[in-house]
Amino acid sequence: LQAVDYAGNTSRIYKVSNIVYDTTPPEINILHPPSGVYINQPTVTIKTSEPLKEGTVTFIRQGGAPDSRKRHKYLLQGKELRPLGADGITISRHTQLVDGTIYRIEFSAVDRAGNTAETVGVDSIYYDVSAPVFTISKPLPDQVAVGPSVSYTLSEDIVSGSATWIREGGLPDPNSPHVIELVPEEMKQGEYRDYTLKNQPELSVGAIYTLAFQGKDRAGNENKPSRVRGVEMVRLLDGNWYFKGAIMTVAWSFESTAGSDGTYGTFAQGVQLGTKISNQEFGTFKLDYSQKPWVLEWELKSGQKRISLFEFQDNTHIKVITGAKKPKNWTDGEIMIYEFR
Repeated sequence: LQAVDYAGNTSRIYKVSNIVYDTTPPEINILHPPSGVYINQPTVTIKTSEPLKEGTVTFIRQGGAPDSRKRHKYLLQGKELRPLGADGITISRHTQLVDGTIYRIEFSAVDRAGNTAETVGVDSIYYDVSAPVFTISKPLPDQVAVGPSVSYTLSEDIVSGSATWIREGGLPDPNSPHVIELVPEEMKQGEYRDYTLKNQPELSVGAIYTLAFQGKDRAGNENKPSRVRGVEMVRLLDGNWYFKGAIMTVAWSFESTAGSDGTYGTFAQGVQLGTKISNQEFGTFKLDYSQKPWVLEWELKSGQKRISLFEFQDNTHIKVITGAKKPKNWTDGEIMIYEFR
């Protein structure tokens, strides 16, 4: 800039350099999150084609839980005004977003020349900071479980989950811990009653376990492990059990009542002859797992009644002592070992 006044005096030359002439609005984009996802942190990754003078990220309620503010605006600051690289820049603000609310995220910007970018946005962003909850109602802690079926309630859908049986005492289990990956139909919100998991392995009868459920929801929230301790595993007695004596082999046969927990049903006692069971007498049985030693009561239609103490030695053997009256302990009679075949 130079000037001459009316008297002919000439001014010095004044210069301003590095003036950028810019009439093109910046190109802006939201790299993350994409539309329709679940998030548990208000983190947004943005990108622009040039440095900015102003930038705003806004969360706008679209649905879900009520949010009295409806709009949450966050002004970009410092380095956040220069998200130029291929990966953009990630911003995270302490927010008052509401758990369970669905938001639209918008990004608006003005460059250093004052050109305003066209606002961009992503829809259906589910804000979820609540961890899923497993509630185990079966098995119960410090009690006997007849088989590995479980009952649990899941508070929300999850994307990954597992159930783990960990031996903590009792008979040995060389394969412990047993980690069971849940299948999709076991990871949906709802109640599961008397349910055997699809990938359930065989557990060791007589072992005492801790059962733990764990899972992660679509927003990445993980539950605090739900645990039940002191679960002593037993099996159904259903089928044929044989005791080989000095003179003959005695056969006991059990069949639990349909829909029961396996602690009562029909009973038969007979003698093994070759591959068959002969001379069977039929009746009923009842089991009591409330305290050790466990008690088996059986009664035949002939009127014969007996009470046995019993325990599992492994998956196919039980130790039994029987009398017309309940034996006082394991020294109160003859101990018999029955084998399941």
